[in-house]
Amino acid sequence: MTTTSAKKAEVILGSDNYFHWEFAMRMTLARKGLLAHVQVVKYPAEITEAWLLNDMKALGLIAQGVAVEHHIKIRSATSAIMAWNTLRDFYNRTTMHNWVTMTRRLHEFKMDDSVTIAKHLDNFDELIVGLQTLGEPLDDDRQHVILLSSLFPEYELICSIVENSKDFTLIEVKEKLLKDKYKGAKTFKGGKGSKGYCARKHGGFKGKCFNCGQVGHMKRDCPGPNAGNDNDAVFAVGKSRSAGWLIDSGATAHMTPHRKDLFEYKDLDSNIEVTIADGKRIRVVGTGSVRLTGIDGKRIKMIDVLYIPGLDRQLLSVSRLAERGMSVELQKKSCTIWNKSKAIASGKKIGKAYVLDCEKCGEVGDNFLPPRCIVLACYPL
Repeated sequence: MTTTSAKKAEVILGSDNYFHWEFAMRMTLARKGLLAHVQVVKYPAEITEAWLLNDMKALGLIAQGVAVEHHIKIRSATSAIMAWNTLRDFYNRTTMHNWVTMTRRLHEFKMDDSVTIAKHLDNFDELIVGLQTLGEPLDDDRQHVILLSSLFPEYELICSIVENSKDFTLIEVKEKLLKDKYKGAKTFKGGKGSKGYCARKHGGFKGKCFNCGQVGHMKRDCPGPNAGNDNDAVFAVGKSRSAGWLIDSGATAHMTPHRKDLFEYKDLDSNIEVTIADGKRIRVVGTGSVRLTGIDGKRIKMIDVLYIPGLDRQLLSVSRLAERGMSVELQKKSCTIWNKSKAIASGKKIGKAYVLDCEKCGEVGDNFLPPRCIVLACYPL
């Protein structure tokens, strides 16, 4: 003889997930044709044997979806709607206890290192719905602040991009976080058709890739097909080469293929390469500085710019700007680089790329540094 065990509830009600559980349980009851048993109060004369049988099924499903330590709350319930209302009143009622609980959760809301980003977003939604139910709805800006401030430092680049853009909705922010499977700037890929430039030193992973079978990189870094989604970059670089400095969220450093762009130039002895999306590795030959003219003739000095012959574009790294306290504000057709409250440079959107609208300064001595020159530094690799 075989026995079958009851299927576990999709979501188990604990101490802090009532609103998530309530929706999941309503959908479960609806699928089984039992939703009326938590919505309609029947007079004794209206209760039939079939109704009573289904009501016990609904009560059993509710009890099965409640954590054992919370069974005491519904142990005396004799109908599905009695158990349902008891849980609703306990978790959803505007009481001092619930106010204190939700306020504490709001101020202590941080990402737990034991959960995935998807689970963290579920916890965030649970918190927001709970506050709304208690009469404290939060606007989108406030929700943005709560969500972004709750994330690990590994998500700092995405946070910086979102904070400096006025066009992102809360749903789009969540989509970006879910797509960014490989946390941090060094694994933040370029958009579709992007080269996704990332500088790295030799001596890394020595094993075999589970995607393409080649030795020297992991599946998450594989340039081959089906290795991951390529739609994660905000500043997408097109397939064709663009003239000028491209603002790139995926670049780990400022880069140029032109030796003539650089002064204060130094050759590199260490063996550093950049890897592009097609798997090709290009050696970094040296580093130097670049002078540009920004808004209102302001002189801008970019230091520690990598010289990479064979690269097909000049790249301005968003992550390096952020490390210097700079920010990039995006509009639909243009962008602005801010140094605190002052706009120092602007750019325009060409296709999917944002191109810096700066002119290269004339040839001057290597030791020349104009007064009030703004330095866009990036730290050595």
